[in-house]
Amino acid sequence: MFLIINGQRFVGSSIPPYKRFDEIKVSTLILVGEHDIPDVHACSGLFNACISGSHREVIPGCGHLIALEQPALFNEQVLEFLGK
Repeated sequence: MFLIINGQRFVGSSIPPYKRFDEIKVSTLILVGEHDIPDVHACSGLFNACISGSHREVIPGCGHLIALEQPALFNEQVLEFLGK
């Protein structure tokens, strides 16, 4: 599999992305809205379980658009995470 952007060819990996979570070596914040659909909650739980050292936070009172629906809580979580 490959992708061409502005004439440059980018070759993808033959390993599916979900099998490469162990390659993520940076701090990872996973935010999910309380009222988001069950599939998003399931995926965010999987990401949290598979990415070593990740942190998952459920933001109350919002759905999928956390930054628009709860901007103060979104900013608080992101700034706290970046401060660590």
